[in-house]
Amino acid sequence: MTALEAFVRAEGRLPRENRRLPAGAISADEKRRSNSIRAQRRSFAAGRLCSYQVRRLLCIPGFSFHPKEDRWRANYGAYDQFTAAHGHAPRLRSTDDAEQALARWAAKTRMARRAGTLSTAKVATLNELNFWAWGAPHRRT
Repeated sequence: MTALEAFVRAEGRLPRENRRLPAGAISADEKRRSNSIRAQRRSFAAGRLCSYQVRRLLCIPGFSFHPKEDRWRANYGAYDQFTAAHGHAPRLRSTDDAEQALARWAAKTRMARRAGTLSTAKVATLNELNFWAWGAPHRRT
């Protein structure tokens, strides 16, 4: 874990493995660190980490056992704050980058629901928001 902590200190971020980047854009060392994090998350989910290991990992800046869920919750909170402050849903054609990002998140979330990959708990949570609409259902012909 000290190597991971050293990487975070030096780079100011967690290691990543972005398969959309060109080959060689991410070093083999960074990929190893990324794989190590993935293995730690799997071990945590399976209940194979002791409390010391869990606490140690949580001390690393930016580390999370559930990064996708954390990101979803952050976007949900930002969407809620935006609508409360502005009185309307975020728009894709806005000149504000943050507003556009929230509008893209909302669009992807609606697509996930249509695809059946959005949990019922998240659907219920979104239904509680002001200025949330699922849009017209798509008809398949």
